[in-house]
Amino acid sequence: MPKEEEAIDPFAAEEQAAILEALPPDGRPVIQFAFWTGLRTSELVALEWDDIDWKGKRFKVTRAITQASPKPPRSSPALVPSTCRPAPSRH
Repeated sequence: MPKEEEAIDPFAAEEQAAILEALPPDGRPVIQFAFWTGLRTSELVALEWDDIDWKGKRFKVTRAITQASPKPPRSSPALVPSTCRPAPSRH
């Protein structure tokens, strides 16, 4: 029997704001990036710095990390949200 698809129920803007407010400041950027891009968790955790083109304002998803069998990731480049910027170097 085919698996029944679950309805997508994204967080409302007010819920997103409450979640971000509850996080420590250094935890907010990754969650905000996830909200704005719509990446799956498996895609988000597989991102590497080389996947982001800061000058071109795009990122590519070429990997996904899952506990189950690998799923094919999205292959087309996506826009980096305009409020995102590189983290300051800690060197």
